[in-house]
Amino acid sequence: MPRLFILDANALLHRAWHALPPLTAPDGTIVNCVYGILMATLTLIKREQPDAFVACWDTPEPTFRHEAFAAYKAQREKQADELYAQIPLAQEGLRLLGIPSLEQPGFEADDLIGTLTKTAQAAGWSVTILTGDRDLLQMIGPDVSVQFFRKGITQMDEVTQDTIRPLFGLTPSQVIDYKIMRGDTSDNIPGIKGIGEKGAKELIDRYGDIDSIMNAAKDDASTMTNRQRTSLLEGEKDLEQWRSLVTIRCNAPLPWELAPTPLTPLDETFIGFLKQYGFKSLLPKGVESGSGASAVKHSANITAPASPVGISESREQITFDEPSVQEAKTCKELTAWLDAHSGIISIVASVSEGTMFAPELWFGSKKEALHLTAEIWREKSFTAVCSAALQARAKDLVFHAAKDSFHMLARHGLVLRELGFDTQVAAYLLESNTAEPSFEDLTIKYLKPPSDFSQASMTSALLALHQQLTKELKEKGLESVLTRFEIPLIPVLFDMETEGIKIDLTFLAKLDHEFATEVHSLEKKMHELAGHAFNPASPLQLAQVLFQDLKLSSEGIKKGKTGFSTAASELEKLRGQHPMIELIEAYREAAKLLSTYVQPLPKLADTSDRVHTTFHQALASTGRLSSTDPNLQNIPIRTEYGRRIRSAFVAPKRRVLLSCDYAQIELRIAAALSKDEALAQAFLEGQDIHRTTAAAMWSIPLEQVTTDQRRAAKAVNFGVLYGQGAFGLSSAAGVSHAEAKDFIARYFSVYASLRGYLDGVKEFARTHGYVETLFGRRRPMPEMFSSMPMIRAQAERMAINMPIQGTAADILKLAMIRLAEELPKLSKTARMILQVHDELIFEIDENEVEALMPKIQDVMQNVGDLDVPLLVEAKYGRSWGEME
Repeated sequence: MPRLFILDANALLHRAWHALPPLTAPDGTIVNCVYGILMATLTLIKREQPDAFVACWDTPEPTFRHEAFAAYKAQREKQADELYAQIPLAQEGLRLLGIPSLEQPGFEADDLIGTLTKTAQAAGWSVTILTGDRDLLQMIGPDVSVQFFRKGITQMDEVTQDTIRPLFGLTPSQVIDYKIMRGDTSDNIPGIKGIGEKGAKELIDRYGDIDSIMNAAKDDASTMTNRQRTSLLEGEKDLEQWRSLVTIRCNAPLPWELAPTPLTPLDETFIGFLKQYGFKSLLPKGVESGSGASAVKHSANITAPASPVGISESREQITFDEPSVQEAKTCKELTAWLDAHSGIISIVASVSEGTMFAPELWFGSKKEALHLTAEIWREKSFTAVCSAALQARAKDLVFHAAKDSFHMLARHGLVLRELGFDTQVAAYLLESNTAEPSFEDLTIKYLKPPSDFSQASMTSALLALHQQLTKELKEKGLESVLTRFEIPLIPVLFDMETEGIKIDLTFLAKLDHEFATEVHSLEKKMHELAGHAFNPASPLQLAQVLFQDLKLSSEGIKKGKTGFSTAASELEKLRGQHPMIELIEAYREAAKLLSTYVQPLPKLADTSDRVHTTFHQALASTGRLSSTDPNLQNIPIRTEYGRRIRSAFVAPKRRVLLSCDYAQIELRIAAALSKDEALAQAFLEGQDIHRTTAAAMWSIPLEQVTTDQRRAAKAVNFGVLYGQGAFGLSSAAGVSHAEAKDFIARYFSVYASLRGYLDGVKEFARTHGYVETLFGRRRPMPEMFSSMPMIRAQAERMAINMPIQGTAADILKLAMIRLAEELPKLSKTARMILQVHDELIFEIDENEVEALMPKIQDVMQNVGDLDVPLLVEAKYGRSWGEME
């Protein structure tokens, strides 16, 4: 039976973007995604030797799902332009390898994959789908399997018709029913309110499918709980819409006929492509320095790709030994092993997904690995004994993604809160443009892994990674950043995630009704202005209303394949031309917040009505923390809608939420780094910095500064920190390009030392290829050497901003670490529970808040040791949105 492999290309594109550093071609073009896609594809071809191979891509145009549901995928953040710029290069590399790229406006890649799968099945082919998306599990059937990318880009896990139920507890058809009820935060599909993940699984296990579940909901004699029954009946009206959104279409128009694919990894043109972009490690053996080779159908003669190019190409891979294995069945055997093995200890913990079994736990020391068997977990004293023994050796413990392991073990009663080293965080510090590097990626990059990577060998690999990463951290002067900022922060974040924050479910239910009513009202007003009904979430329909029906000027509006753009940046150009623009903006914000926060938050709450965000410390290249599930960084603070949502985050009875926010921290840091006397003096004297700046720019007394002048000065104050030029400032401040240019000239005549500092940062980045914070945190800047002016200009803006924003992130982390130490000394019940940008949120007894507030402010204001004073503004109240 011939074999067809179908690549979900966008899934691999994004994995490569996050897994690999921003590798650059000889001409400066960023090509990490291209490299990752070709590396993974060549590895698959060598291993599997399929008869046909095709890649399916999403398109930027809206699909039928966007037309049907306004908020579909609305919460997804746009990635950097450098990612999307690599798509044509990746498609060209695949084409030269012999792999066609398929895309179809109006359809997602999943629909093309579904259509190809059914077509191939009917023609007698077996199909393997390569993806990171679990939606495609619904396609599994006879001779159809799905291979998932693990955290890396070359390791795969296969799911077949025989293994899907043991692995996921679902049949392929139940995948659809499960998602209909549970919803999907990644696609912004709310699902049935009040059911959630656990409820959906329980109902499917009991009744089989959604139709049987709804029949049971309508049958008073069924054993369904009243809460589930009510939720299902209230949500029945949405079932068909959710089904339409989550079901993969298998009738997409296909611009390709199924046929054997001649794969040509030794073709001269493909080899020329690899050489052009510097992919030396992907070249087949024997042609590294040659001019090419004759084409072959399959790739039996090529070697599996080695380590990435660019930054890591010259690194020699480390060999490590397979350890001997010991077992500990009792606490006595565990403590004896720990006593006998001094020095660094690696810890590998894993648990089967969807099971309640105790984790697999391995320790590694030099050439020996210790496996903790299931028997030891059954000892009553095990968790206490193991916790105490490891706590005593805390500084010796090496993890990869330690916080994840802490949570995994804590769910089974084994509480760890300290460590000595985290390979994920260390690797991120070395190449901060590589987000959350996986263990698999680090082994590919640094080590010569064994053919069979067991958990025992993982303990040895962790020790080898620790050794190499420590060496490189010292060479780059980053060791203190790891030990002072990142490692002590891990248990702090673990505690904050564990604590969570309470939400008001009743208030959210009220907001749900209010926001839904507001969205409907805005739609109605837009229909009246347009003179007919239309879907405001459809870019195609909206463009027709704006530029054809209302005849608004399209001058200066970007135009794509499907017509004029209606992105927020383009609508901003139309502000003031017609009341429709303001209605669209209000509608988009209300609809997005409804589907992103108001509806999903109750599903994320635990039995105590608390939600537990996940903080990411190895994600942002500036060193800033981010959060997901829920993402608390993106709730608007300056709009009424955003403030209403913040009011849903509350304190329990007799407690309050305290907010402590660094005021104008980036401007203060800019003053300290640039040593600009005029800027620093304004902060030292406690002046209104924007009014002071305006007075200096216009050479007038403070009391004569107008509101417009202060607003313009504020726009420049913050704009220069982001490398904003006259064009960007004119848009932000609402002034002409000439006025913006004049503002900037006035500004730098006042703060001349700041101008010299910013120019010096750009020059440093051009010379050294990186920038750094006050405390030594680095961000590589390979984009500075790009041959593309647009990318170089963007790199200069990032280079200006990173030292300032990164230093602010460092100061906030220092404050969190110090407060985690000091707060327990001040109060037995006070808790630090959230970090959002420059703000920390605490939950404190109402009778303690007045006494604790100035002490917390004092800690935060004195951690940075800057020449310019830091200011922390504090307020408290019953909810996050209503504080005084």
